[in-house]
Amino acid sequence: MNDFKLPRTEEDNKNYKNPDNDPKGLWRSGDVRSPSLRDTLKFNIIAPDGTVINPPDNGWRWSKESIEEKIRTKEIIFKPDNSGIIRKIYLANQNGRTPENVWYGENSGTTREANSEIKELFGSSVFSTPKPERLLQKIIQIATNENDIVLDFFMGSATTPAVAMKMNRRFIGIEQMEYINTIAVPRLQKVIEGEQGGISTDVNWQGGGSFVYAELFPKNMGYLQDIIHSNTTEELKSVYKRMLQGNDTDEPADISFRADLSKIDWAEGFYENKRLLVKLLDKNGLYYNYSEIDDKNVRDLVSDEDYAFNKAFYEGGE
Repeated sequence: MNDFKLPRTEEDNKNYKNPDNDPKGLWRSGDVRSPSLRDTLKFNIIAPDGTVINPPDNGWRWSKESIEEKIRTKEIIFKPDNSGIIRKIYLANQNGRTPENVWYGENSGTTREANSEIKELFGSSVFSTPKPERLLQKIIQIATNENDIVLDFFMGSATTPAVAMKMNRRFIGIEQMEYINTIAVPRLQKVIEGEQGGISTDVNWQGGGSFVYAELFPKNMGYLQDIIHSNTTEELKSVYKRMLQGNDTDEPADISFRADLSKIDWAEGFYENKRLLVKLLDKNGLYYNYSEIDDKNVRDLVSDEDYAFNKAFYEGGE
């Protein structure tokens, strides 16, 4: 991790000078005042000619001992007229620039720019408020180093993973909406092919790389979808039966411990029972956990190919 710093530019360094030919190089003056009121840091400093320098209203930034040490090392010098002190901040000690704000200012992009990037990729605006690649570039630049893993819980149009790939970062993207197959995955495929939108020119992106796309193995999620897409009471009854008993291809559903099966009354009507069946499902069991993969009932549902893929994905290896 890079301590949340941006690369320095010529603009960031323009205030560093070396008027006294300091062998440590370019420097600028820094604040010597305490940022808050500190009565214990209110003391006088005696200049070389005997001039008494009074403390600022809030006191000095450092203790008397620290200031004396900084004067000895010449990190603090006296003004030419001995009316005050100057703290030197050396350019050589700066390993980046602390960002004041990533949302505004130059090189952060705009929503209009983001919409143009999406239109160039897909021919239309598929999201109302996409993020520009330049904004994600700045955020990833601040928070990560090359080869770090960028995690995006809500991948959307895959701007974050796309920028991560172009900046030589690894990524994990998560999305539950169906447009992952029509927007996110195709976009990343275009990145691999070397698309030249967004930040591609800035980072000299030439394409390459790879990613693995996988879907969670549905458990209760399958039943939930079946309930949602049922159109008649008879269809609901069929789903309910499978939820309780399972069949050749499905295990029984995980029923919520709060569920009261006596509440099911088909005479209540289609919509009431549809709502109740949704409530019956344990929402913590929407998908199979990897920890269950070797359970006999689960293993029988997983192909040998998918079993090997899961082992490699979670435990490493080929």
